[in-house]
Amino acid sequence: ASELRVNTLKDASGNNSIGMSFVAEGSAKWWCSVTQSTNSVNDSFNVSGTTDTGTGRTQYGYTNNMNNTGYCVTATSRDGGGYNDVMNVNSCTDSTFSSSQVELFHTNTNSDGSGNPNDTDGALWASAHGDLA
Repeated sequence: ASELRVNTLKDASGNNSIGMSFVAEGSAKWWCSVTQSTNSVNDSFNVSGTTDTGTGRTQYGYTNNMNNTGYCVTATSRDGGGYNDVMNVNSCTDSTFSSSQVELFHTNTNSDGSGNPNDTDGALWASAHGDLA
């Protein structure tokens, strides 16, 4: 195995430099794309698996844990049915990003805002940023 140690990255012309701390700290530590209706993982990073926990609900397991509770999960969804999509993120234990899971809920209302929100299967995209343990 080889190792490359650098403090700063630059483009081929020697411009546009960025410190390695920005690269390491600013990169997503976990992300996943899931089709809920079939519980299919389309693509992912640092995901050990998914569990369909009900209509519009998916739990994600992690390969590597986060260092603390100061991480940020960002998610979006789509169901293609002309609805307003709402994502809910729920940590399934004590808000730590660990070998447990985070659960995402895909909820929608009618496109005009009327009607009661309900969980529905859709396509989910989510990522987490923070420090790995």
